[in-house]
Amino acid sequence: MITPLNAEASRAALAAGIRCATDVTGFGLLGHLFKLARASGVTAVVDHAAVPLIEGTREAARAGYMPGGSRRNLDWVLPHTDTGTLSEEDLLLLADAQTSGGLLAAGGLPGAAVIGELVPRPATACSSSGSRLPPAARAPLLGRPGQRQQMLTTAT
Repeated sequence: MITPLNAEASRAALAAGIRCATDVTGFGLLGHLFKLARASGVTAVVDHAAVPLIEGTREAARAGYMPGGSRRNLDWVLPHTDTGTLSEEDLLLLADAQTSGGLLAAGGLPGAAVIGELVPRPATACSSSGSRLPPAARAPLLGRPGQRQQMLTTAT
């Protein structure tokens, strides 16, 4: 059952023709995104600066308030992620183990934050910095999206 938090966003996604979405819950954004990208055979490129945070979240993280599940989420997804030069704090926030986050949708959702893109996963992938990655080894890439194939949006 979708909670009221995502009910409006899910209706808007269906009305926009979106057929691929997930609610961001205990696995954090990176965990859900990795599972979505892996199952779809694509690579996700995320602009971490575009990911909306609840007011005070960064300050709470800096003060040491971070769920233990966030660390476990990050440890699980790191082997599959090109993190670029992001700080551990930024990575933990992207792996935050909350139980009721927003809706992550593959496609344009009017009024929603665009946080990245899904791109085809070729035999050899390249990160946003151009470094070569082993075939199909990595799903989420963190950096600035380039030529958009399919938008990633997040809404509540």
